Amino acid sequence: MKRFLLMLLMAIFFGQMMFTADITRADDLCRWNTRSDDLRAIYQPYNQRLIMINTKREVVQIVEEGLITPAFKVINYSFNCRYLVGSLATTGERFNTMIWDLGSTPAKRVAVFEDSFRDPYRVDWSPDSTYAAVSGREWADLLRLSDGNRTRLTNKIISDCSISVVGCGGDLYAYNGLYWHPELNQLHMTLTDGNVVVIDLSNGQPIDFRNPKGESLSSDKAVILREQMASPYGCSPAVQYQPYNERLVLKSISTGELVNVIQSHMLLKQYLFLGWSPNCNYVAAAIDEGNGWVTAIWDTRNDSRIAELPYERKNRYGFDWSTWTP
Repeated sequence: MKRFLLMLLMAIFFGQMMFTADITRADDLCRWNTRSDDLRAIYQPYNQRLIMINTKREVVQIVEEGLITPAFKVINYSFNCRYLVGSLATTGERFNTMIWDLGSTPAKRVAVFEDSFRDPYRVDWSPDSTYAAVSGREWADLLRLSDGNRTRLTNKIISDCSISVVGCGGDLYAYNGLYWHPELNQLHMTLTDGNVVVIDLSNGQPIDFRNPKGESLSSDKAVILREQMASPYGCSPAVQYQPYNERLVLKSISTGELVNVIQSHMLLKQYLFLGWSPNCNYVAAAIDEGNGWVTAIWDTRNDSRIAELPYERKNRYGFDWSTWTP
């Protein structure tokens, strides 16, 4: 009887070992949420490949070959363990954030988000792993995993960080919280100003706007918020005049790097930034090109100077946008 029990236990034990050895794809065993050491992704620089290995360091799956990077880091996995998110160092403090489909044969890239600064991009998963929200410090995208379709959710942020020539000294986020509702095919996104936007997951477009108490915003406030989210820059870049280059530019508040040139060949005697429009599509500045002060307005969607208005001293602390209509 004892021999029989011993043989039975050995059969169970070796059977489990054989089962582990027979794994052909990493997503066959979804253990990352409970036993994260069972399978892990590593990069082999000598073989120039990304692989999944088990606790015996046996290769379970080859994720990608011919991959060259100075450094690789796992960010996370989707809830169903089918998708792997990792960052690949490129040059300096730059990274590419990659998403691989481990359930495909062979494994394949689903999406690449290039050129993050200092830190990888953030990836938040829907409960059913059908969608992911990918965000940098100044934007957020909705990614549909079935076809890799990307939709920009917002460029709008609010920052209280200290801005210097090298960028923002604090933390920046494109949103404060995500609440997925697959049964409604909706994503409820809390923006950095506390307002909540209801996103239709089928197309990534906002369908409702609510205040922090959950009450619907008035139509005029909803229109402004929709325009802010859809604007190219979301009011976030710093607007600067560069006298040495004689140009007006937008610079990232997170990196301090050039984002866009609004106007070149500007020789100004004096310059005073007056602010972004409420919908984040226009910027205003008081300028003196040698003929006295004027208030100039630029459209950041097409980098055009569209208006010059008489300068009023009362506007020296900010332009009253209610007095001007595009």
